[in-house]
Amino acid sequence: MKVVTKDVGSGGGNVNFVYKYCEATFIGSYTRIKAHLLKLSGCEIRGCQKISTEKAREFKRLQDRGDAIHNKKRT
Repeated sequence: MKVVTKDVGSGGGNVNFVYKYCEATFIGSYTRIKAHLLKLSGCEIRGCQKISTEKAREFKRLQDRGDAIHNKKRT
């Protein structure tokens, strides 16, 4: 599921992202993308106002599933 478009840059950890749902542009890393889409606090980025609570929960379930797969591969 593609929810962001990455602006092409010179590399590095921080890049510009344009969000599919709200069409806002932010500079940051994956952590900030996740915080915006999942409406997480403490990452100095506002939660997406265009995403419903149910859609944020769906993204959280996908994130948790991805984390579980990643952690399983590491062990």
